[in-house]
Amino acid sequence: MNQENNDNLDKILFDAYEKNKDIPLSTQNTIDNTIDNIFAKKSTKHKSSFDFILKRVAILVISLSAITASTVFAKDIINFFTSIFTNSNEGVDTAVENGYVQNVDMDFIEDNNLGVKVDYVLMDDHNLNISFVYKYMGNDVEQITGLDFMDITIKDEKENVLCVLSQDNQADNNTTIIQNIAKFVNNQQIIDNSTIRSSLWITSESLPKSEILYISINNISLKTENKIINIDGNWNFSINLVDKFVYRTSYKYNCSNNKYVNNVETLLTDTSLSIALELNTSFDKNIIYSHNSTILRDVNNKDYSRIRMLFKNVTKSSSIVTIFYPITIYDTNIDKLFLHIDLDIDKSIDIELSK
Repeated sequence: MNQENNDNLDKILFDAYEKNKDIPLSTQNTIDNTIDNIFAKKSTKHKSSFDFILKRVAILVISLSAITASTVFAKDIINFFTSIFTNSNEGVDTAVENGYVQNVDMDFIEDNNLGVKVDYVLMDDHNLNISFVYKYMGNDVEQITGLDFMDITIKDEKENVLCVLSQDNQADNNTTIIQNIAKFVNNQQIIDNSTIRSSLWITSESLPKSEILYISINNISLKTENKIINIDGNWNFSINLVDKFVYRTSYKYNCSNNKYVNNVETLLTDTSLSIALELNTSFDKNIIYSHNSTILRDVNNKDYSRIRMLFKNVTKSSSIVTIFYPITIYDTNIDKLFLHIDLDIDKSIDIELSK
């Protein structure tokens, strides 16, 4: 079997099958018998054409039978999935560990000796995380240390613009740009000498229920130890999103009253918890931005650090503060939460949230 054609997950599974002594004998026999039966019906010269089928059979059997037989094997699988997105947080990692992720089966889109593809994606009301893989197809450049897009636009089937990264950072006039989006594209993972994974992580107060992502990349920066080369091209493709991203599950909390708060809206999703508070009083941004100004605690006194905060003026006397936390629908002990916010030196908010 040609291991160069296996993806990372396949390699983990086959290593486990070949090396892990804890895999039950019945599992090994099932795999071996399945392989023998398939090959018995085909001539030897065609065996290589069945690599893909055999690989998936082995993966299916091992996944169903062996993952509970070895904690080391299970840990390897979890480590693989939580490393898919090079830009992430605890909430996104929790969602991925619980299967809230889509594997995108596509070939590299190649132009000017550069290949681009997406291998994993997830999306809900607050987060869109896309794992890109870049591959340099030429042989005239020294060790590749970085490959990243410099000009990219991501839209959906309704012409919503989910991301624009370019020199002018502008989208077409006929499209709607989703507001309050933050983009993180810094971290990279070197797969081999010519292949690099880099994630684009987009967070928003509210992402649309997109069914298709249209991705257009027009410039890629290729980095070596000694130079940076900007390469123009056309790397355009689309991704059909799975139903669980379109028809999302979310929950709301009931909240206690506070004299400084007119209204509270919460949304617990697969990747995060958002708490939007409409305040009827002024506040000191320097204080509210400080590290310990917002404390969210569960019934076991576990504290959760915020991952993002947004401010929006409603009127002269009121504003909306939205805080995002890496708490997901998969977390336990979150039926009741306690939120404390310091507004300024002598004003604070304490609210109880109940599911």
